[in-house]
Amino acid sequence: FHFRAPGDHAQTESAAPGTRGGGPAQIYLQTGTQRRAMVSGAMVTLLPNGTCACTEAIAGAMHVHSFVPHEHLDALDLPPEEGGLRYLGRVRVALDGVEPGKKAVADHWLKWAFHFLVDADPSSPSHGLPLRLYGPLGVRQVFDRWSKEDPESARPDIWQIPEGCEIKAPHVCSTPYAADGLTSS
Repeated sequence: FHFRAPGDHAQTESAAPGTRGGGPAQIYLQTGTQRRAMVSGAMVTLLPNGTCACTEAIAGAMHVHSFVPHEHLDALDLPPEEGGLRYLGRVRVALDGVEPGKKAVADHWLKWAFHFLVDADPSSPSHGLPLRLYGPLGVRQVFDRWSKEDPESARPDIWQIPEGCEIKAPHVCSTPYAADGLTSS
């Protein structure tokens, strides 16, 4: 999961193809211009066999402030009963991923159709950061191995749609995502 301040360019990324059982990876890209125009941005799906497709994302890119009350990037700021942010309580959950079976204490949030678990243990190195996101149609995102470093230092091409990717939604997939020139936060 990556976020570029001040919200003008965001990307979330799952594990690389071939990891965690060899499943596909998805990268979500959204510029600030797209966000302000209520355009959800692009979803790039990478399959283990090397094929790639870029389509329009179902929702904008999640970022570190997605699940806080009255977050500054949510132009709608709906009340909970209309799909806005709702706190559902604190839960204890067994995690999989890097540390299978690890127990975590998390705050459970719901926004629109997304359930979001945020680390609520003050002694945890990932305190306040996302642990899991559950969405419609069986979507489950696992967040672990957190790094708060600039992702471009490890992967300078992180904001680029891969070469040879099949473009199925040109209105969002042809955007020059790296052109914003913003710094990471």
